[in-house]
Amino acid sequence: MQQLISKLGEMPLRTDYGEVTFSAWYDGKSEVYSVHTGLPKGDEPLPVRLHSSCVTAHYFQSRDCDCREQFDMALKRICEDGIGMIIVLDHQAKDNGIMATLAENNLPGGKRNSSDAFEALGFPRDNRSYFSGALILKKLGVRKVDLISNNKKKLAALVENGIEVVKRSSVVVDMEVRPDLRAHLEGKKESEGHEI
Repeated sequence: MQQLISKLGEMPLRTDYGEVTFSAWYDGKSEVYSVHTGLPKGDEPLPVRLHSSCVTAHYFQSRDCDCREQFDMALKRICEDGIGMIIVLDHQAKDNGIMATLAENNLPGGKRNSSDAFEALGFPRDNRSYFSGALILKKLGVRKVDLISNNKKKLAALVENGIEVVKRSSVVVDMEVRPDLRAHLEGKKESEGHEI
């Protein structure tokens, strides 16, 4: 089954780091959002972050994950560079939904790596698809990217969907600033293969 992506509209948006263009898309299942500061000319790779939504981090400033910090670092970069895009996909709890977030955080025995917790609860370890992100890039004529991510699965998903990843840029929270995230990041590295 071929999935299509439709652009619902766009508008200028002022952020803490500068002005971006905000766009809303629809993939037949859910809305997808993006911001960009500039698109490549010719064969230049576009700095891109595929970002999964995280209600607790983005709306309620949760300190249990690095989702908000990764988003902020990517937004700051694309605003400073004047080129780049962040695509936000509806992937709460690795696309297992808010019920998985609630269940994960109420597991007996304390906090553990989210993928391991989801598996223990009967959810998929990682249910995310990045296909809609690849469709948006293709619709904009982007064929090469500098992927702003620590996640090798995102890189593989883009390549699988016809986007060449010419570079991968890490986006790692400073442990001096957030030492409380050390166990969380180590878990992502050990259990999920993140390059941190």
